[in-house]
Amino acid sequence: MFTFDTPTAVKLGHVNLRAEKHGEQSAPAIDVKFVRQAGNDALAMLHPGLKDALYFRDEQTAAQGQIAGVPEITPNLRFPKLGSLAWDLEMSGCRVVIDYGLGDELSNIVLADCKVNQFRVECMEGGTVEITFRVQTSNFPSGALDKLAGKLDQETKITIDGPIGQPSHEPLPESKPKGRAKSAQMTPEQALAASVH
Repeated sequence: MFTFDTPTAVKLGHVNLRAEKHGEQSAPAIDVKFVRQAGNDALAMLHPGLKDALYFRDEQTAAQGQIAGVPEITPNLRFPKLGSLAWDLEMSGCRVVIDYGLGDELSNIVLADCKVNQFRVECMEGGTVEITFRVQTSNFPSGALDKLAGKLDQETKITIDGPIGQPSHEPLPESKPKGRAKSAQMTPEQALAASVH
């Protein structure tokens, strides 16, 4: 699931004030765009197979060998001309806390009952990704707009608490055994013997 359990560095890219319909009534609401730059391991927050779909290790990288205790890197783009990739994910009922300098609940900007959506992924050669996403809410404290405007185009730290009960990612497609279904129930020796006949 796309959550930040600990304060995570992001850039505050844009703030938009708008009206949101609540039945017949209009209420003020805000859209806040964030950009996170991270290693391509962060793609697992969107889907566990996304990194391997977009990155690989070329021969030159593989020839460098692996250092014990250091995770294997996959820095090479499979599709260098892909451009930015839209990711169709929307989470509702999130809580977003934006650090406002002092790092405590009194100074932080707390956005409740948020939607987190409009994900875009920009993959770069070398293993860096930029994940852009939007936070929408009509539940924000007074003075939040002024504070957010002061953070525009600057780095800040945020946490995102996701909704309870939503799956952590899209389910992976089930793999179906190829060949005879009967062979999936055999021991390796039985399968070998059956393939010879």
